[in-house]
Amino acid sequence: MLNLLRALPLRTRLHLMSASMLVGLIALGAYSVFELRLHMLEEKRLALASVVDTAMGVLEHQHALQTAGKLTQDEAQNQAKDLVRSLRYADGEYFWINDMTPRMIMHPIKPELEGTDLSGIKDPVGKALFVAMVDVVKSGSQGSVDYLWSRPGKDAPV
Repeated sequence: MLNLLRALPLRTRLHLMSASMLVGLIALGAYSVFELRLHMLEEKRLALASVVDTAMGVLEHQHALQTAGKLTQDEAQNQAKDLVRSLRYADGEYFWINDMTPRMIMHPIKPELEGTDLSGIKDPVGKALFVAMVDVVKSGSQGSVDYLWSRPGKDAPV
């Protein structure tokens, strides 16, 4: 192979070296973009976990009021739903509450879903997203579910 390269004119050898360096740089750039994307997704998951902890604090506070006898269960649950309904983060993102059936308890953007069995709802690629979310909760570990859903004010699911 080395003899073959030596037989090539200097100009061709320089072009080959330049091309191989360019291919290497492109590969390195593609790898860097891939790693950056993974890092950004992980950062987003961590930020979301922090926001969820805040929302859970609201629910735990309402439960503590009920446990202390300051509120009935219905009062605590209704107040918790109202508080969570008003929470927003990251430019209009919101929380909803569903149970383990899964059935929608509270949805601030689509109240028509409240009381609805969610087990048959699928995203555009066919994922039963609410069933998947309940499965994560039932596993007893923390986790996330990637899915497509229409954002407020938008038609196309993202």
